[in-house]
Amino acid sequence: MEKLRKLFWALGSVLVVLFALTFSSCSDDDDHDKDKGDASSLVGTWRFNDDGVYYITFKADGTGRYEDDYEDSSFEYIYNEKTALLILDFGHGDQDIVNVVSLTSSKLTLQDPEDGYTFTGTRVE
Repeated sequence: MEKLRKLFWALGSVLVVLFALTFSSCSDDDDHDKDKGDASSLVGTWRFNDDGVYYITFKADGTGRYEDDYEDSSFEYIYNEKTALLILDFGHGDQDIVNVVSLTSSKLTLQDPEDGYTFTGTRVE
């Protein structure tokens, strides 16, 4: 009977450890999502320096502006915080869809889902 009690104790201990590991790994996943920010974190002007300098401004009302030396375009945007998908709609069927890799108060990293190209901007406003 004593051996059976020790076996149950050992089995119970193993289960407790497994549950603890499971929940701690879920918590880590949740923390990773915080790196992607929310829509309000996106609001502001971001400076990118990929093949020349350009600026992307996101306003709180869901509109924005893209500016470089050759172009000045307005757009509407939707940011899905759960999927970290950002859609920029320039009108007339012209859309850019990018993944938000990281979004902090000072840095925005985006990735083109088609070719995997990653570009990073810094907040200027």
